[in-house]
Amino acid sequence: MADRTRENPREKLLITEADSTRYRHWAAARERRETYEPFIRARSTPSLGRKHYFFCPVLKRHVKLLSDGELLAYKHLIWQPGVINIEEQYALNPIRTFEIATEDGVLHPYSYKLNIHHIMTTDFLVTSLNDEGIPVKHAYSFKPKFDPYKPSRTRQKLELERRYFKQEDIGYRILTTEHVTKAWFMTLRFCELHYDESIPLTYLSEFAGELETVHLQNPWQPLRLLLSRVSKLLSISLRSSECYFKNSVLGGYLRPCKTSQVKLHKPLLLEHQQMMELEELPYAI
Repeated sequence: MADRTRENPREKLLITEADSTRYRHWAAARERRETYEPFIRARSTPSLGRKHYFFCPVLKRHVKLLSDGELLAYKHLIWQPGVINIEEQYALNPIRTFEIATEDGVLHPYSYKLNIHHIMTTDFLVTSLNDEGIPVKHAYSFKPKFDPYKPSRTRQKLELERRYFKQEDIGYRILTTEHVTKAWFMTLRFCELHYDESIPLTYLSEFAGELETVHLQNPWQPLRLLLSRVSKLLSISLRSSECYFKNSVLGGYLRPCKTSQVKLHKPLLLEHQQMMELEELPYAI
């Protein structure tokens, strides 16, 4: 016999009092500008995938990510030009997401077994400075593979996120492994080992210019030899040359090819086209 006491999830927002309270506390803490905490707690998720907890030297706080894919996307985003903040597992107001779902005629993320709606989150809300130095926000979801033209439940959920942020006048993007390669991730990890925010940007700019000149003359020499040549030209140690190289990559002064991992014993492949800014990343919907 059907359960006649079961409420219709398309007609009414059904969230537990505990979830409602947790969302209010999370939103209030964010309004007070407390040290950011993601809405989804890693220990509360049933996923068997690896979770990541680490200190970010850019944000000066610990970051909590729920998968290897999120780590891949985070490393890509945090080193984009002008990025000053990233909020992972950013919660969306459940009242508004339910209203959007109702308008679109789709079912809000929901547990049939428990007869409750889930509070939606977006993987990353990124704040960056534009060319005028004004903070702007963009929201990102990471999906390893995603076909925006194929109807699916995943697409419905992502469309809810897109419409939510459109109401906030915030751009929304979907990152896939086409945008964030494993090789680029490994290059960033390699460069992060010597991240040093105290190096003057003028030093990095000068170093990058010298290395590009030497690279143009000797494009197939191993990176270690190129760094040695530049160290002699600038009268710095080889260790400093390597450190400046890594920070030049992180700062966007040098643009290695994202499909080839940077290694000291291999030739350096550089991209000569202009680096895409955050707002230029392609829409997936």
